[in-house]
Amino acid sequence: MDLARSVILLTGVFFHAAFIYSPAETDWFVRSAFQNSVFDTGIAFIRNFRMEALFIVSGFFSALLVSRSGSRGFMVNRAIRMGVPLLFCGIIFNGIMVYFSDDPSRPTWNFRDYVMEGQWQAHLWNVGNLLGYEVVIFSCLRLLPRIHRWIADSAWVAWLALPGYVLVTLAATRVWGRSPDLPFIGIVLHTQLMADYLAPYLLGYVLHQNAGLRRIVFRWPWSVSALGSLLGIRWTMSQFGAWDSIPHIGHESFDILQRLVFSLILFGLFTRFQTGNPWVKRISIASYSIYLLHLPLQILLFRALDPYLGSTVILMGHQETGTVE
Repeated sequence: MDLARSVILLTGVFFHAAFIYSPAETDWFVRSAFQNSVFDTGIAFIRNFRMEALFIVSGFFSALLVSRSGSRGFMVNRAIRMGVPLLFCGIIFNGIMVYFSDDPSRPTWNFRDYVMEGQWQAHLWNVGNLLGYEVVIFSCLRLLPRIHRWIADSAWVAWLALPGYVLVTLAATRVWGRSPDLPFIGIVLHTQLMADYLAPYLLGYVLHQNAGLRRIVFRWPWSVSALGSLLGIRWTMSQFGAWDSIPHIGHESFDILQRLVFSLILFGLFTRFQTGNPWVKRISIASYSIYLLHLPLQILLFRALDPYLGSTVILMGHQETGTVE
């Protein structure tokens, strides 16, 4: 999964860079004079799988660490590898990024909004939420130490994983995601987003543990067939006017499965090209550091180069259309 982790994290770098040039993403830290709808298309495509895939990979590596280091070693590793960088990058580098954004009041410097509601995290909100998931996993392993091994040994886990994925997502978004936040919890955790991505994280954990499930969902032909079936069912029902008559929960279930299958197609491709090359491991480790720092660096780089690039765009506008937008 090293290849998958590096590709998904580096995709996030290009994903956020595209916001600068996207006509549709108007609420961003900085915006270029050059706008092109191609970037909107790329953003929409990446949104089909990016966060689900990221949390599946995170759950997978959580289980890997538990297997190697035990629950205590797992929690110590996560506190050092995720907690310390989150505080350092979030407070220092993200603060600098906000200062150099187009609108210094977004995220607002008001203490309540910027700190108490977690706006200081910016693009690192997923790191804070991952720490929340990992504290839950650690607590469960301390209370039920056999559950880690039980997931690996249970044959029926493979058959219940996908229906369970849909049910957990629906239940979490309705119960947990709509519950009022506890005092101060918003400093680190975004509860609505935690509810949205709980199922991908748990699925990743189970995927590492259960070889039977891996054999099913990491088969690229299976995931492509599943996506084709979902799209075919949706198209057929739409043609006969039956799609609109389905309850809202049915639409949600279809969308949840569709986004999941998009992610599984990628994992199927990654496993086909996964090698033991040590450079893949090195790039995978480096991709985490790149992700932590990429957005502040993008904003600062844009601020440094925009006076020159902006002049080029304006000059091209005069030459081609005689107008400047």
